[in-house]
Formats: sequence, C-alpha cells, structure tokens
Amino acid sequence: FGEFSDEALNGLYLHRCSILDNHFSNSELKGSGTAITLTEPDRTNIENNHVEYYLNGINLTGNVNSADVKSNRIENNHGDGILVHGGSNYNIHGNLLFNNSGYGVNITDSTDCKVKSNTFINNNGATDIFSTSRIQAYTTHSSNLWDESGYGNYWNDWTGPDGDNDGIVDEPYLIFG
Repeated sequence: FGEFSDEALNGLYLHRCSILDNHFSNSELKGSGTAITLTEPDRTNIENNHVEYYLNGINLTGNVNSADVKSNRIENNHGDGILVHGGSNYNIHGNLLFNNSGYGVNITDSTDCKVKSNTFINNNGATDIFSTSRIQAYTTHSSNLWDESGYGNYWNDWTGPDGDNDGIVDEPYLIFG
C-alpha cells in the first residue's frame, strides 16, 4: 500500500506493470498532471486506488492486449477520471467516478473496451438532471461496450424511463462520439 502526495507534474508514469492498493492525492498542485499514466499496459491491473485532485486520474495509452481498471475511486480531478487512448480490450469495471471536471471515462481511438458496473456521479458538469451538453462519458468507437447482458453502469443523471419499476432504466445512457 502506498500514499502519494507529490509536488511533481505527474504521480506515476510507468510502462507495462500493475498498480494495486494506492492512494494518489495531489491537493498541493491541483490540476498539474496525471496521477497514473501507463504506456502499453499489456495485461495490466490498476486496482483499489484512490485518485483525486489531478488533471486526469488514470491515463492508459499505447498498444494493449488487455488491461483491467477496477475498484478505483477517482474523484475531483480537473480533467477526465479515466482517459484511454489507443489499444483495445480494456476492462473498466467497479469504479467510482465522481465529480471529475471532464468525462468520467473518455475512450478515444480504442476498440473492444468493456465499461460496466461503474458508478458515474456528476462528471463533466452533470447534475441529477440529464443534459446532452453534460454527458458523463465519451467514446469514438461503437465497438466499445457499456453494458453486458443487460447490466451496465449507474449514472446519477439517468433515472428514467423505468416502466417496470425495477430500478434499472429501460433505455441505455446516451454516449456520444
């Protein structure tokens, strides 16, 4: 377990490795860099981390065979919570993405990613009322999946319609790209 509160531009910049059970806090230099940057994170796990007050929380870039980003708390960053650029087969699940100024998850030029069982609350200026100008996630490819077997993510601004009152919204969240 590690605790990082640094005065450098970025928290960690790593190539092909796993990061587990850490707390990244950069409250001294708000908006200064990215907490975790991984290049070519082939078969990488980023799990159980708490990331706050950076420019971007987690940045994954490069050619990827597979990588899991799970069970992280990513909040109050001045850009995106999770930024994915390039590669394919990312699994992003079980994360709390809260109050990031940019998107909770932003996937560009990446394919075959699965984003499920995450909690999105008030990212990109979203409130409890849905607005197309304040969507909480973004993707550039339709091959990225935002649900699996009918179970997706929780979006605090997406509350209806729920015709059968089972607590699951009957229409998928609108993600543009």
